[in-house]
Amino acid sequence: MVKPHRLSVISPATKLPFPGEPDSPSTQADAAATKPKPQQKPSSKTFLDHIRLRTLSNSKKDGKSSSAPSTPRPGDEANGAQSLDLAVAKLSLSSEITPDGLSKKEAGKQGEVKRQMTPAAEIKQADAQIPTEFGSRVYIFSPDQSMSDIQAQVDEVFSAQETNQFGSDRFVLLFMPGKYQLDVKIGYYTTVHGLGRFPEDTIIEGAVRVKADWMENSNATLNFWRGAENLTVIPTIEEDQKILVWAVSQATFFRRISVQGNVVLSDHGGWSSGGFIADCKVSGNIDNGTQQQFITRNTSMGSWTGGSYAQVFVGDEGAPPEDWPAKPFSTIKRTPVLREKPYPIVNEKGTLQIVVPQLKLSSVGPSWVESQDAGCDSPPADVVLDLSSFYIASPLKDTASTINAALDSGKSIVFSPGVYPLDQALAVTQPNTILLGIGLATLRPENGTAAVTISDVDGVTVSGLLLDAGFRNSANLITVGDAKSALCHSHNPIVLHDIFCRVGGAGLGRATTCMTINARDTIVDNTWIWRADHGEGVGWYDNQAAVGLLVEADDVTIYGLFVEHFQQYQTVWNGERGQVFFYQSEFPYDPPNNAVWSHSRVPGYASYKVAPSVKSHFATGLGIYAVFVNGGEGVVSYTAVEQPVSDEAYAIKVVLVRHVSIVRFAGKAGTGVNHVINGLGKGIGDNTRLSMLKDAYSGDDQTSPDLQKAASKVAAKRK
Repeated sequence: MVKPHRLSVISPATKLPFPGEPDSPSTQADAAATKPKPQQKPSSKTFLDHIRLRTLSNSKKDGKSSSAPSTPRPGDEANGAQSLDLAVAKLSLSSEITPDGLSKKEAGKQGEVKRQMTPAAEIKQADAQIPTEFGSRVYIFSPDQSMSDIQAQVDEVFSAQETNQFGSDRFVLLFMPGKYQLDVKIGYYTTVHGLGRFPEDTIIEGAVRVKADWMENSNATLNFWRGAENLTVIPTIEEDQKILVWAVSQATFFRRISVQGNVVLSDHGGWSSGGFIADCKVSGNIDNGTQQQFITRNTSMGSWTGGSYAQVFVGDEGAPPEDWPAKPFSTIKRTPVLREKPYPIVNEKGTLQIVVPQLKLSSVGPSWVESQDAGCDSPPADVVLDLSSFYIASPLKDTASTINAALDSGKSIVFSPGVYPLDQALAVTQPNTILLGIGLATLRPENGTAAVTISDVDGVTVSGLLLDAGFRNSANLITVGDAKSALCHSHNPIVLHDIFCRVGGAGLGRATTCMTINARDTIVDNTWIWRADHGEGVGWYDNQAAVGLLVEADDVTIYGLFVEHFQQYQTVWNGERGQVFFYQSEFPYDPPNNAVWSHSRVPGYASYKVAPSVKSHFATGLGIYAVFVNGGEGVVSYTAVEQPVSDEAYAIKVVLVRHVSIVRFAGKAGTGVNHVINGLGKGIGDNTRLSMLKDAYSGDDQTSPDLQKAASKVAAKRK
């Protein structure tokens, strides 16, 4: 019998054990940088000290567009200055330095966006106040403005971002409460927010949608890094049959949205690989379309149709019942514990505030419906914070030192859109601190440190950030808790929302582990942890990264866990009583051979690994895929999932990983996965595309013949 033990990853100070690797100083992790004493105090200015609104020129209620010529304003952002004038920002493609201070180097992709300001003539000012620190990439719109002018500006942002997969531009579109007639298409690194207290305060008649027109055959599998929240959408676009199209893949979010109509999750039958919907209300049907996997949480829906390999429903109203494996549904009636993501609103005075929702136990349905129906202006336990509680970080002016100084002074942080190079980790040491990124603000460590470290304290919330590994190897990109601790946080847990980690793609990056969770009771709500399989700096010996997620803590709960392409395990779970609702993963595309990619004479690594010492664990709805297209022939992994098996004498499944599907979409000859869980379940390879196993206690194979045929058809199309 094997002695129970915890699992560990290789030392961050040691190069990954891959033969033939070229020597490089970046494979060595630096010692953790000691945070220097603050050199600069955070700004003492409050939100009201920074008021000027960027609005549209010549706006008219009759909807007619301005005919004013587009001419540059002297002294505008070409020199890095922030214009405070009320004017419309025009977009044009350029390869020059961006207002965020970053250069563009992407052949064949959209160029950077350079601003040209139209002189203000007749300005219609909205009743809102936005700090200038938010920068030029944050747009605020009012229903009093010309719809055609707003549409033109939204279209220009989308045109710049539609294909800008690894660019440095980031955008935020804010909509004041009211009603709009718009078609809002969302491209890369763009987030759309309503500023009402409730989603139905801000209504967009037309669309807020994600399409896949830029890819051949409407392929949406690269539609990453974007989101929308706190809106009502009434779909009216004829080309989509008046259905809201949300054709996304990983690293996206659709939160706190009311859809008065139907939703489809793919575009004209093109492939899609998402995704995450939470805290929403859809009056009609949600059509899964081609989505390989999807999670909906605390969402009310009229109905749901379709499914592929792992469709998970947690705390939903109107979700389909489980009928696994005939239908790949995992349906959990109640969400055990959660605090929804903080979100911005504008109050009756026109000032911006941040709402921090209450902690909920055993919840069902959207958080906002009950309080709205009861006529409550604000649910009693929600906390509404003035922006004076926050430091507004800007990539134009801030460094890790200035942001850490703000954190030390007791401020929370709102990150305006952009890319933040960091020479030291951002250290969160005080309870109830909030880090909130908008526009997928991106933190990039440059000295081998983490991007974010969180102490073992209550109530920290980190949301809406992309953590992008730098050239010098980081031991972790984010750590939650200093070390494994028994300190209980169940009454006020640390929560991560929409936190995305990336190693490579935008450039060479390296990290031993992306996310390590040491703090007990931590909640993660939507994360994609990705070692890039395409883009710049991608290769087995280039963007090296051993493990995606390492959980040391007890009582950790995750909703929507996406982990892909790491060179050892994708996920390692050492803590007790972990819960995972939805898991999507791909093995690395590029192992050269099993001589390189193996451990303890076992070929490959499991994707999902629960340590032998763990006594209690639950996971449901796992889709794990093999796409061994960039390495050698004959590469296999022994199993997709490894877990300890409970004592059969007591017939209690205290370690239960259920509803696991493994799929081979493509691969070189002889590649595949031999088993589903431990040594159970049929393998996938050249002739078998799909294998399904209910759990480690229920027999050797439960693959649905219908889904097997469907998987074979998909694999045939991908050849």
